[in-house]
Amino acid sequence: METPGPIRKFIDGLKDRDKEKQNEELAKVRSSIEDMNELIGNMEVFDNYSSGADKHNEDGGQLGGYKRRLEELRAKERELMRKLGEDIKGGA
Repeated sequence: METPGPIRKFIDGLKDRDKEKQNEELAKVRSSIEDMNELIGNMEVFDNYSSGADKHNEDGGQLGGYKRRLEELRAKERELMRKLGEDIKGGA
């Protein structure tokens, strides 16, 4: 059974808004990934030129925490891309 016109337009509008929000969230996540990559890169360069006491502890310290956060952001990016891909394939 076909959905009546006004209801269909309303549903399509909701789907469009949800897709816009997901695209905005994806843009924020990608921006955070870029920032985190830059921060990690700067810390690694600093560590290469620092004495042992000044280095960031990669495994349990600050640098390791940033790398774990970067992996979380990448996972979120993949999840959002998957959702958006399903929306596109589903005809939303």
